[in-house]
Amino acid sequence: MYGTIDRNKLEYPGHFTIGKIFLTSYRTQVLDVPQKIDITNLVGEINIYESIKNKVLTGNLILLDAQAIPTHLPLSGFERVEFKVFTPGCSRGYDFTAKSGHPMYIYNITSRSEQTARSQMYKLNFCSKEMILNEQTRISQAYKGVTEKGIFDIVRTHLKSKKALFLEETKSNHQYVIPRIRPFKAIDMLKEESYSRLHNTPGMTFYEDADGFHFRSYENMLALTRDKARPVVAKFAVKPANVGAKKDVIEQMKQVYGFSIDKQFDTLQNYRTGMYASRVVTHNMFNKTFSELDFNYQDEYELSHHTEHDGQGGKQDNKSLAPRLNFGNDKYVSDYPEGVLHFLSTTEKMFNEYEPAPQELLLPRKLSYHMAFETQILSLDVPGFTGLSVGDMVAFDAPSYEPANDTNPLDRDPFMSGRYLVKSVRHRFDFAEKKHFTKMECIKDSYMNPLPQETIDTFTTQEYDDSKANIKQYDLDDSIVGVATSNQESKFK
Repeated sequence: MYGTIDRNKLEYPGHFTIGKIFLTSYRTQVLDVPQKIDITNLVGEINIYESIKNKVLTGNLILLDAQAIPTHLPLSGFERVEFKVFTPGCSRGYDFTAKSGHPMYIYNITSRSEQTARSQMYKLNFCSKEMILNEQTRISQAYKGVTEKGIFDIVRTHLKSKKALFLEETKSNHQYVIPRIRPFKAIDMLKEESYSRLHNTPGMTFYEDADGFHFRSYENMLALTRDKARPVVAKFAVKPANVGAKKDVIEQMKQVYGFSIDKQFDTLQNYRTGMYASRVVTHNMFNKTFSELDFNYQDEYELSHHTEHDGQGGKQDNKSLAPRLNFGNDKYVSDYPEGVLHFLSTTEKMFNEYEPAPQELLLPRKLSYHMAFETQILSLDVPGFTGLSVGDMVAFDAPSYEPANDTNPLDRDPFMSGRYLVKSVRHRFDFAEKKHFTKMECIKDSYMNPLPQETIDTFTTQEYDDSKANIKQYDLDDSIVGVATSNQESKFK
């Protein structure tokens, strides 16, 4: 996406173009035309939020108001906000106009405070129309067959959305009964049991970005095809600004204002959530049988695409978050399935030709795959760009923080550098600085370089054996009392 920017239109990093900003009331003005006011000169900042964990776009406007708009419009939580903002030279942006796009809906006013005797500041929070409709609607319906058909019906029929809808095909062939719940909860119910037609890892996501709604798997975000990794849209690095007479604005767009590695690993979390290993205990009421099935992270890892690839865009088996090491008693970290137990029913022949999802296979794989992305989290502050979205792949060179030497000529962290999936985005448009800033939360489920492997057991018998020191607390207390009594008596002799 960065390679498609028209250099002749983009003047500087963070450059943005925005038209008039309108607040549209539910009240009519003349001839059934809704009352609309121009608040462009009152807006100090606009924030727009995207996340693969959120169903819709949200955002806010920060206003410095000397016209008492909340009183005179009035603001009641039933208004729309309309504007269009984009990066010059980029075909992708946010169109919230009524004529060509989809207006956003005001739902809240917060942080209202006095600035001067005649002015106030407040924040107007907005969201997509579908969020409002979700609160007004419930679904009581059965869906059969592939999951995307149900998603399509919910979005088009129950949420009445006219936005673009991008659907990844699934190979689910199940029947779902939606028990009078809200549309977004129904979508969660469907997507949790679905699995991609093309990729190995189960579990889907549903989210909105500037292009519309997306129903897709994590693995689809990482790979273009079954065997080819998805290319990155940009490579970011911490480096000084270009010096000299001529500066490349595209390269400046890839410079990092600031970053933080918010999380690098969490072994306890991985054990507790079953990322490394788990066991599924199933009960089939029809056959009256029990069975057990173990999940092993190391065995499953090579079957799916991950953020890092083999160098040619293919799958790899040696860059996982768990190195192959002897973790005591000649076992790997993924050889302890009793740490997490799942109890499931696998009763068959409930819906004739439609069978329930094979959760005994899907659940442990889905949880492990998704939780791996919660292990490494990177925050990046970069020049604003409306072409950057959640679900994109980016690359980042993390500094090594070591003395310059020949062993690391690129001066980068060999593990935390590499490819990341963009999980969430905050676009901040600052009207005072006339500049657009983008803050990303990026995640990854593999290392850029493999962790070292070890066959020697460095854990067993490596600590002092104090197991014979078994002391009864009451005996210890009696001895303390005895010593104290003896000392007291000696004072009087």
